[in-house]
Amino acid sequence: MARSYQDAKKYAENISYNYILNEGELLLNQFIEIPSDDPYQHQEIELTLLIPNGKSIYLDETLKYFIHDIRNVTRTRDYKMVEHTWQMKADGLTCLDCN
Repeated sequence: MARSYQDAKKYAENISYNYILNEGELLLNQFIEIPSDDPYQHQEIELTLLIPNGKSIYLDETLKYFIHDIRNVTRTRDYKMVEHTWQMKADGLTCLDCN
């Protein structure tokens, strides 16, 4: 564990996380990069993606084991949300292609 807030901040600033945003498609890297000399190698990050009202998102199969705690109007479990398109509405995410 970092000895101080300053140490923790320094180590956190060394973490690299890459993503690509291309023509409305957001591709998230599955891994973070930490310098090999960093004493804290077993780090994790948590991303929060805010979807604007009226916008849609498709959750592909690769997200199945990474997503958690996604609120939606049908109370669909996270792992069952993949391979579907969801639209943010005033009352929450609504599935556009679920049966």
